[in-house]
Amino acid sequence: MVRPTTPEHASNTKVSSSLLLLLPLLLFPSFAMSVSAAPCGDASAPVKPTTPLLSFLQRLQSAAFATLGPDGFDPKLYVDVPFKTDLAATEEAFARLPRPGGVIPVSNLERFLGDYFGEAGSDLVHAEPSDFVVEPEGFLPKVENPKVRAWALEVHSLWKNLSRRVSDEVRERPEQHTLLPLPWPGVVPGSRFREVYYWDSYWSIRGLLASKMYDTAKSIVNNLISLIEIYGYVLNGARTYYSNRSNSSDLTTLATTSIIPVDLNAFIYKMELDIAFFAKLIGDNSTSEKFLAASKARQAAIRSIFWNSEMEQWLDYWLISKSNCEEVYQWEAHYQNRNIFASNFIPLWIETYNTDLCKDGTMVEKVLKSLQSSGLLHVAGIATSLSNTGEQWDFPNGWAPLQHMIVEGLTKSGSKEAKSVAEDIAIRWIRTNYAAYMKTGAMHEKYDVEACGKIGGGGEYKPQTGFGWSNGVVLAFLEEFGWPRDREIECQ
Repeated sequence: MVRPTTPEHASNTKVSSSLLLLLPLLLFPSFAMSVSAAPCGDASAPVKPTTPLLSFLQRLQSAAFATLGPDGFDPKLYVDVPFKTDLAATEEAFARLPRPGGVIPVSNLERFLGDYFGEAGSDLVHAEPSDFVVEPEGFLPKVENPKVRAWALEVHSLWKNLSRRVSDEVRERPEQHTLLPLPWPGVVPGSRFREVYYWDSYWSIRGLLASKMYDTAKSIVNNLISLIEIYGYVLNGARTYYSNRSNSSDLTTLATTSIIPVDLNAFIYKMELDIAFFAKLIGDNSTSEKFLAASKARQAAIRSIFWNSEMEQWLDYWLISKSNCEEVYQWEAHYQNRNIFASNFIPLWIETYNTDLCKDGTMVEKVLKSLQSSGLLHVAGIATSLSNTGEQWDFPNGWAPLQHMIVEGLTKSGSKEAKSVAEDIAIRWIRTNYAAYMKTGAMHEKYDVEACGKIGGGGEYKPQTGFGWSNGVVLAFLEEFGWPRDREIECQ
């Protein structure tokens, strides 16, 4: 929580607390009152009809891939470009392009793109945040080291670079854009992620609250609410193509409809608690009781289905059956996924789990020991998994949101030892961000946890800079733990 340094800041403190409660409710939609997996039934459903605009852009994307090949090819570029004219004229011009051997020559493709499309991201314009102050009053009071404080102020200043609003052109001609016309300015992740994203928003807001930028934080929440009002939920990102079902791909080992995941259910559990809290606050006791009952049922299910007393962590569960829609499913221990992931420890982040852990000191010790012996902790932070697959959500990459959730969970567990480990992880993460920033002049989407200051990689696109959630987590860590004057910031 941001604490006011003067009486006039007290109302802003209440705002920041309310935002933190409201965000998980917006970001993690509820699906059921017991543990949740992906929906049952036909794996192709539900699919909304693709619009003519998106159908054409997909054809353009495929043609560009055939022309340019896989090296350096970014498929997102071709679905983010704004049209300069109407779809019919663009399609007609596209159909006239020469295709010797079935492939459009590079020069013809480039000329067509220049004639009929604007730059990707040009339908978002810079928005100077009205609440930005070069050095806010009460900013990171625990940071005593002048070198770290100077860097933290640079990170704080990056919010200006990431602040955007939707251009008037999008509102006037929405049929020529995949960008959704959000009503408020907001903060984008950075690089190829030019639009607002739901997952990033929570950690961007945590940093904005540390930066005392309450109005910008509220704008982001208002944009998320606007998506709920139109679509019924917060989309992955503010693009029309995110309103449909997903990113087929070559990730052939994915089987999301056959997994009950720990982290998703932890998020939904927190959301159910938050809905119960807000409903009671406004006097809607019926809704409050409904979601409180749902949260208790989910808490019991998380404990009975995910918890593994041998490994002392929560494990994803495989649904191995002919149908995922059986009315009664027999739980079997050997269907727990015994692979180790950072997400196995996400229940630590949920406050009521921390309350339970506080009541049982041995439970805290067991979970902490499990984390310490898991192989996930490295010199520069927590690895996402132990599998080095070349995918970006695997080893050796570390991601800011996972660092934050585990660190915050350990900090609130009530254990001095756990809080000490949490601070050590936070210090490592801050150092690797600092070192990479000093080398590149940028914050990064992910980092390689095997070496301090090393940038992460892998996955289906080039490593990205920006980066909103990295800013947010660094500032949140510095606000929580500070940085003593005599502690070195350079890699040790």
